[in-house]
Amino acid sequence: MSQICPKKTGVKGWGTIYSNKKGGPVQTFLGKLFVATLLSSLCFAETQNEKPLTREQVEKLESYDKALDVVRDARRQIEKTSKEFFSDCLKAIGHTKFCNCIKEKRPAVFSFNEYISITISSKDELKYSQQPKDIKQAIDETLKARDQCVEAK
Repeated sequence: MSQICPKKTGVKGWGTIYSNKKGGPVQTFLGKLFVATLLSSLCFAETQNEKPLTREQVEKLESYDKALDVVRDARRQIEKTSKEFFSDCLKAIGHTKFCNCIKEKRPAVFSFNEYISITISSKDELKYSQQPKDIKQAIDETLKARDQCVEAK
């Protein structure tokens, strides 16, 4: 036993722990094991005090999950569109700073081709007066973003 556990270290209240030195690997392991056991016991106790969910609560959670999935899908689509916009901008214009600027400032609803159409067309050609309020606002924001990015160039 003395070869396996060369030094005996007494710790008050915890009994005797065998180690090569104070604070050695055995103590560290036992300390970690104790903490893990304590935490898992607390977690188990917490789950034992939980009340079961009602069917209505489960359905509500499922609807939240579905809504969250829709938001995640929309975010992925915006990121994809944004990357495509930047790539198309670089192909056409070749100026990284401008393309980053316009990608960030433009309304996310427009592709690069739509951005070009908006910036080279008059409001009459865009039938601006016939557009819904949100599209008018997006057109205005696109033109404003273009001017800001050209100035920043």
